[in-house]
Amino acid sequence: MAEEESELKRALNRRRRQVDRHGSQFIKSPEQAARTADVTWEEQHESQFTPRSRHQRAVDAVNADGGAASAEGGKATDEPSKAAAGSRGPSKEKVASSGDAAGGSPAPVGAHASSRLLRSGFAVPGLGVPEPAAEPATGRASSPGGSSASSNRTTSTVRVSIVPQPVVIADATVGMSTKPARVPGLALGTTPLLAWGDVPTARNPRLDAGNEGLWTAVVQGDLPTLERLTNQGSLTSGRLMDHNGHSILWNSVAFQQPQVALFLLRTFPPSDSSPTGINLAEVHARRGDSLLHLCLYLSDFTAAAAEVFRRVFRAGDQPQAPRELANQHGQTFVHVAAARLNFWVLRFILSNALDTAALFQRRDSMGHTPLDILLRRYVEDEGALPARPNPLPPLADARLPEWSALSRYTPCCNGNAAPPPFADLVLEVEDHSAPDGVAQVHAHRAVLAANSGVFHEQFRSHPLGEPLRVDPRCCRSAEVLAVVLGFMYSGELACPFEQDGFLLWQLLCLCAQYGLPQPLTTYARTALVHSLSSARHAPVVPVLLQAVDKVGLTSEEGLFAACIFLDNPEAAPIPGGFEGKAQVLLSALAEVELSLMRMRKASRTSMVPTLQQQQQQATRTSLWQWSCCPCVQRWTQTPTQLQAQAAGGNVPCLLQRQSSKLLVPAGSAGPACQPLRDSVGHEVLPAPLIV
Repeated sequence: MAEEESELKRALNRRRRQVDRHGSQFIKSPEQAARTADVTWEEQHESQFTPRSRHQRAVDAVNADGGAASAEGGKATDEPSKAAAGSRGPSKEKVASSGDAAGGSPAPVGAHASSRLLRSGFAVPGLGVPEPAAEPATGRASSPGGSSASSNRTTSTVRVSIVPQPVVIADATVGMSTKPARVPGLALGTTPLLAWGDVPTARNPRLDAGNEGLWTAVVQGDLPTLERLTNQGSLTSGRLMDHNGHSILWNSVAFQQPQVALFLLRTFPPSDSSPTGINLAEVHARRGDSLLHLCLYLSDFTAAAAEVFRRVFRAGDQPQAPRELANQHGQTFVHVAAARLNFWVLRFILSNALDTAALFQRRDSMGHTPLDILLRRYVEDEGALPARPNPLPPLADARLPEWSALSRYTPCCNGNAAPPPFADLVLEVEDHSAPDGVAQVHAHRAVLAANSGVFHEQFRSHPLGEPLRVDPRCCRSAEVLAVVLGFMYSGELACPFEQDGFLLWQLLCLCAQYGLPQPLTTYARTALVHSLSSARHAPVVPVLLQAVDKVGLTSEEGLFAACIFLDNPEAAPIPGGFEGKAQVLLSALAEVELSLMRMRKASRTSMVPTLQQQQQQATRTSLWQWSCCPCVQRWTQTPTQLQAQAAGGNVPCLLQRQSSKLLVPAGSAGPACQPLRDSVGHEVLPAPLIV
């Protein structure tokens, strides 16, 4: 035993002096030398960019459990130390040590003493939410078997990684009760929200310590350094991999560096044939995320981030990123875009790839579609979905005067009825219930022209005696035409189909097409939107959304119709295939996006006082200050009050306090504060003002 200890001391003495870039550091104790040697071994064999937090927690947990054993052994030490960090300079170290409980010989100096603490899929309980989930790429298998009481332990040091450990939200539906946080970075394929998975610990030989500057530039977004390394030939491929098996493009996006990602996409264009071209089909081995998923976790989705997504999504003639790929939660990238309320991405994919409309109805492992997630996020942002609007019938002032007898000439849409007196026009409307499929109504040109500018222009060129056909694209019901004519002749509304969304849609189209009176149009619009909540009127919703501007829906009505459609897009078939479905989705998403923009703008405006409010507040403050001035009070107080105030002593005056700004000596009164005096010089008290 003595010979082994003396040999150990000789080995430690050879390492007593460590040299780093900041000079030499003297190692004062054998334990500190062992820790320093352990760190040096790690720096020579380990990547700077392997996530170390999980390893660190494992070591800390073993230290916590081994505290009692260390006390029994009497050899435990736990003190921080500083070790050389190669070319990166000194870095802070976390030291974990324990005594030799069995009394055996310590592990050889320089060996990775903490490697035995690593086990595949090892999770430490009681330490909260872990940050990275990737297994440290140590390349050394853990020692199977053996109890903690009989294992040989020595002091080990775990180097703190110089790379910031980011956070990722992999499950788009997790944490829906709060708004998506602006995460500082994205870990290399890790998530704190999921259980640990089995990650291979084998080291990738394609990355060595010589690439440290390159990977640092990628993580920090140092474009000049990347350009210099590219010109020097140090960066020659867009498929350079790290220890976790992720490419350099993946790391640039994961660490929130869209400018670096754009540089790589331009320098190494995606190509399946070129060995140096970027591989857009990269998929995370455990989570199943693609580059499209990863791009949507950029916290600031700027123009550069949008360009990165566009290049990854389109890819030209080269192999594209897998669009229909679902991660381990069954979520496509559309689920993530909906969870983050990224309307630009949703509109972009629908405009450039019509087949992606099918992804909006794809359910994840929890049974949620992207549209379900979008509505949930809207409710969390705004509090509730829009309320169902009520119909607005015409007001009483829309009726014709009581002395008017025009209502007696109201046309009758019954084909067997006699035409009203003085009728000079025959209106035709397509109706499947009428004989020959066409119903005729006798009316008066003057009445129709007075209520519709479109009719007025048509009558100018329409020959007398010829029937006028109502546009079948907007109305194919004699019942709807009868309601319109009844309102024109009396100003009163008698609508027998106020619960029929299909006929209300024809009424609204007829009002919009022919520019009918506003009270009738308002009723048709509000009654139609009110009826959309019924499931049997679901086929009307897609058609209405595509004509929001033409029929004049308000923002609240358009939002209500959009939410009705997004809540159940499968309620009615949409003609036109993927193109028709994409157009309806674009219209619905536009209404939701505009509503969010208006509400957020209103909330920001309400928090900032207007210029008029600021001026009013300044005026009130100024009046209050001057009202407290003794000089002003002289003109508003009685002589008795002024004498009592003078007997009590002089009160500092506001004008006196501000006299220094007018270059008046401090403590003296300015001209405006001088009391009134008579010709002899005695002070004269002014008469009180009667306000």
